[in-house]
Amino acid sequence: MAGFAPSTKEKVDVGKVRAEALKQYAAEPMSQGVVPPEAFLKLFLGLSEEEAELVKEMMEQQMVEQEEVTEEEEDQIQQEQQEE
Repeated sequence: MAGFAPSTKEKVDVGKVRAEALKQYAAEPMSQGVVPPEAFLKLFLGLSEEEAELVKEMMEQQMVEQEEVTEEEEDQIQQEQQEE
């Protein structure tokens, strides 16, 4: 029996459904208490272990970058205050 290959339209439709699910999940602060992020990625979005791990790494990197910006902003504020 031949395997089923989803059409481009079907892939787009699945992408839209996943994007909407992610939007709703992210918009509700309590959702992460009910379904942990990794479980959501795997069970509700259907990501593989590798894909979920990649998302996790990307989120961690984004948090590091945001912390760096915050530290830079704090340094700049302190420098401006010293110049006054």
